[in-house]
Amino acid sequence: MKTIASEWEAFSRCIPSGAPEVQRNEMRRAFYGGCTAMFALLVTQVTPGDEVAEADMDMMHSIHNEIKKFSLDLQEGRV
Repeated sequence: MKTIASEWEAFSRCIPSGAPEVQRNEMRRAFYGGCTAMFALLVTQVTPGDEVAEADMDMMHSIHNEIKKFSLDLQEGRV
């Protein structure tokens, strides 16, 4: 099973090998902060019950679109 820690390990490979420890620590804090924010969104915004509501799917699509836009902006140097 994948964990946040295993995702961090994969992500952290993009940090330059010569980066100072403070940069690595701050990036880890930001990574886990993002995970915490996403978890909070899911926990507080998902419709209670066993069925997936249309609003839940709308939220997931919105999150997906926001991530895709950020990725594109990053690739094109806008962020």
